[in-house]
Amino acid sequence: MKFSKDDTLLMKGFAIIFLCCYHCFSDYSRLSGVDVNFFPLSQKTGIYISESLNLCVGMFAFLSVYGMTLTLKGKKIDLALSIKEKLQFVTGRYIGLIGGFLIPFFFCHIVSAILSYDPYGEGVVNHVCNFILDMLGVSKFFDTPLMTETWWYMSLAVLFIIVFPFVIDIYRKYSVLIIPLVAAFLLLSVDHIENMNRWLFIIPLGVCFADLDWFQKLYQWIRKNSKTSWIKRIVIYFLFLVVVYLRPHPWGLAHIPLIVNSVTSIFMIFILYDIFYTPSKLKRAFMFLGRHSANIFYIHTFIRDIWFNKLTYSFRYAALILLFVLITTLLISVILERFKYIIKWNEKIRSVKQLCCQKIEKCKIRG
Repeated sequence: MKFSKDDTLLMKGFAIIFLCCYHCFSDYSRLSGVDVNFFPLSQKTGIYISESLNLCVGMFAFLSVYGMTLTLKGKKIDLALSIKEKLQFVTGRYIGLIGGFLIPFFFCHIVSAILSYDPYGEGVVNHVCNFILDMLGVSKFFDTPLMTETWWYMSLAVLFIIVFPFVIDIYRKYSVLIIPLVAAFLLLSVDHIENMNRWLFIIPLGVCFADLDWFQKLYQWIRKNSKTSWIKRIVIYFLFLVVVYLRPHPWGLAHIPLIVNSVTSIFMIFILYDIFYTPSKLKRAFMFLGRHSANIFYIHTFIRDIWFNKLTYSFRYAALILLFVLITTLLISVILERFKYIIKWNEKIRSVKQLCCQKIEKCKIRG
């Protein structure tokens, strides 16, 4: 059994829980002045663990690249694309990304307008420009205000879509050597680590894992000998703890996070893949969360920080706060998905994709 769509949904389910934990509890400043109880952990330990859970960003990024690679491989087994096909691929992925974003985007704007929340600044022209850039997921490219800072990830997702065909070209030429090549490029060329470059190493890793089926091969290697399987697991789990520890302790090497962040996320995905390899009711529950993970991501910050900040942290216990955020955003997501079904939103997005791809096909482009 390969790393399937169900496994992807499972990982997204865990990743969205990690994301909510990170945003709710990763720093004392995020506790809204409330003495949050992390029972059975101490507050210090709870905050430390929550801070480490920003590996969820790498998990989402990896799954995105992994999915793009498999999609492309399903169309072109050798991953070779003409210029037109590259444009069609990028256009289709971008429309799909923004298509899934628009309904939550406008929902959050409508509710925020009712509650008199507007971060775009003064002036009609300024406001409209910031609104459009945010809606198109490119605000971070222009360093303009976002409706909520957590939406910065949209720009990273757009960046991944744009550079993906070029990365595939490099991969076809150099195969797995793309991993050290990209690592060297990042270590030598990045001056300052920020959100838009922190996770770029995940791209070559995602391509290699998808094309070469490394998850399944690693799993088979572990299970090959029942007498040594647990020893192998202990080694892998230990290495995971080591890279988790290294993330906030670069030992004077300021660029270590460029590599370690991505590696940590993949370790986490494999460990979950190993634990939940066989079907179970618990796995299905996380898969259900995974199906709604995008909407939960878009909305959760509004619940915990903008619309219902005091109510959210009034529960005082970290577990109750997390449950409130997850249940509230999940209910909103279910309603939004029902609305999308009624207006046949996904069908409309597919039609737009097809139309754009047809227009590209008719263009006179060599290659």
